[in-house]
Amino acid sequence: MVEPRKPVAHAILFCMRLRVFALAFVSIASLASAQSTWYVDAAAFPPGNGTSQSPYTDIQFALSQSSTVDGDLLLVRPGGYVGPVDFAGKNVTVRNTGGSSVTALSAAPLPSGPAPAVSFVSGEGPGAVFEGFPWAGGFGFGGRGGAVFIEDASPRLRDCVVVANLADQAAIWAADSSFELSGCTIRGFATTGLQINDCDGVLVEDCTFFELGGSRWFFQYWFRDPEGGDAGFNLTDGLEVLFCF
Repeated sequence: MVEPRKPVAHAILFCMRLRVFALAFVSIASLASAQSTWYVDAAAFPPGNGTSQSPYTDIQFALSQSSTVDGDLLLVRPGGYVGPVDFAGKNVTVRNTGGSSVTALSAAPLPSGPAPAVSFVSGEGPGAVFEGFPWAGGFGFGGRGGAVFIEDASPRLRDCVVVANLADQAAIWAADSSFELSGCTIRGFATTGLQINDCDGVLVEDCTFFELGGSRWFFQYWFRDPEGGDAGFNLTDGLEVLFCF
């Protein structure tokens, strides 16, 4: 008999190490050095050509250029930027050079409707890195993942601050993915800080979850018991959470 699917939620309140099922986190090999370095500066004259002397003025514009290819590095200078940001399948590092006190990303809806602040939905690998950004807002796709939406991708998010997202389901929402979330702070206006669905090989390290509303779940994962049948559906395995609170 096939048992009904059941959600399981865990609140991460203290420094802890959590292993779920057989630990199967896939180690990420060292990446090759960037092929090219491009610059983004909101205060520059638009649109720019990505050089240090004439930087791009918009993060999404920089990512969408045909000259921006896998292995490249985008250095984002201090300033205010508007999302959403979609990595569009590119394994590129987008790095904030100024810190959260002088750089900010705010999300806005797409013409087609609500969207997350940052999304990875085109098969990005571990070479897709979003680093050092604070951002606010974000509406999610279908109310899921207001701050970050990950599906069929393996990105890395580092040292980010996520506040006041507007999604109904989770500030960060992931499905069918393996990803890394390290050194991040997630707070404010979400029913769940992080929701993981059908993922394999996930690392959450040195992250802080607080000031969450709704059900007050800081962290939530969903799984199927393989012995219950239909094990390929809603199965999360290889999850590791280190030193979070």
